[in-house]
Amino acid sequence: MSVPDPWGSLRPSFGPAALGPVGRSQPVRAIPGNLRRVDLFTWRSRSPSGTNSPTASASIWQSPQCGRTMRATTLHDPDQRALARRELARSDPRLAAAMRHYDDPWPTRRRSAIATLARILVGQQISVNAAATIYGRLAARCGGQITAAGLDQLGETDLHGCGLSRQKRAGLKDLSTRTLDGRINPGQLWRLDDEGVRNAVTSVRGLGPWSAEIYMMFGLGRPDLLPLDDLGLRAGFARLLGRRKPPAPRTMLNTARPWRPWRTLACLYLWALLDNPPASTEKT
Repeated sequence: MSVPDPWGSLRPSFGPAALGPVGRSQPVRAIPGNLRRVDLFTWRSRSPSGTNSPTASASIWQSPQCGRTMRATTLHDPDQRALARRELARSDPRLAAAMRHYDDPWPTRRRSAIATLARILVGQQISVNAAATIYGRLAARCGGQITAAGLDQLGETDLHGCGLSRQKRAGLKDLSTRTLDGRINPGQLWRLDDEGVRNAVTSVRGLGPWSAEIYMMFGLGRPDLLPLDDLGLRAGFARLLGRRKPPAPRTMLNTARPWRPWRTLACLYLWALLDNPPASTEKT
């Protein structure tokens, strides 16, 4: 079964719910070999003779969720997604049963960093179809591709004509201004750890912690995000567990513990369960 666009999580019922910390994950991928730091983001292994091996470098990032260094992984890599699917299926029989109904749920279309942030902002608190329509108008006004310069050149009349609310118009202008003056660099956010990405994204007007997590999931392909403040995800947990009401945050955390370090991909399957449920799981 094909899966719906994961951007379907950006719907009116989805959004921040002022939850507390989502808990701490445990490291499961060790950095191999005897490593030497090359720069902030790269370590290189030493050969037995003590020389540096240029073929054995690995980008890393510091996960604030576990406080330990982990090997950088992106779910934009189809090989990593294949590994994730295998490990998720082995980790939880209930999730494995759900996964069998769907193809790879990862979106095939990728946008630039600033376009992804703009899409997240545009899609807040409106339906998926409305968001797609408004985003399409915005891209057309920018010449077919959303860029900071393109957004900066649009006036209030242009943005209003796209169907954007006053708050979203202000947010898009703030995003373009902060990008152009160098306060944030969307194209370099992949270099930051999760906390750094959150700080950068939430500095933009109209983008909060939920937006930052969605960006890390779809924009950066970070593998182990679990946005518990997404109401659609809660509903997906309820469907997975056979409940009529979303479970408590602690229950969701405990359910998702075996899915680490691939909770991002697990979330996509939960959204698929909600948006395109197999006939056997539909509520009557």
